Amino acid sequence: MDPNIERAIAERAQTQLGHITTAQLRAEGVTSPTIRRRVAEGLWLPAGTGTLRLASTPPSPKGEVAAACLDVRGTASHRSGAWLHHLAPQPPLIDVLVLKGRSTTRTKERADLRIHTTTNLPAEDVTHVDGIPVTSVARTLMGLAALDEDEVPHDELVGMVEAAVQRRLASDRWLWWLLERRRCRGRDGVLRFERVLAERA
Repeated sequence: MDPNIERAIAERAQTQLGHITTAQLRAEGVTSPTIRRRVAEGLWLPAGTGTLRLASTPPSPKGEVAAACLDVRGTASHRSGAWLHHLAPQPPLIDVLVLKGRSTTRTKERADLRIHTTTNLPAEDVTHVDGIPVTSVARTLMGLAALDEDEVPHDELVGMVEAAVQRRLASDRWLWWLLERRRCRGRDGVLRFERVLAERA
């Protein structure tokens, strides 16, 4: 393979925790037979339906989240977002938020992946942690508030909000301001999140 293509692949994968999609490979000029050959040789390892991990990169929990996001062109969110922001332990499932309308059919057989959909994901609601796209702290907390209380108990949600404020990742005033903005858009979790902030006040 052309050394320039090899370099481009390595540089792209480095920004994605050692992962790259088949679409990205083809964009660099790599043919399907070459992709299949490198997979057969063990140089590139399947990490999803359309994502590969460079064999030189050891597997890791964050790498698995990165691969899941690449696979569905999504953003880590909910419990995975809380974990990446160091607000909660690593969850058993990988939560990924995707824009409504994107096909995720091929990932439905993955028992470790939970897809959430949204019609609105502005750039201000997305940040990056170690190269992984993840919902912002505020959007993550509101996403957790939208989950069933059996999954995210009230005390746990309160604790995560407190941790975010203590670590200066958010402030009560800023969260109230964002809550009012989200309320106008009718977003899920608004009432429960408001209850948490009201208790803190």
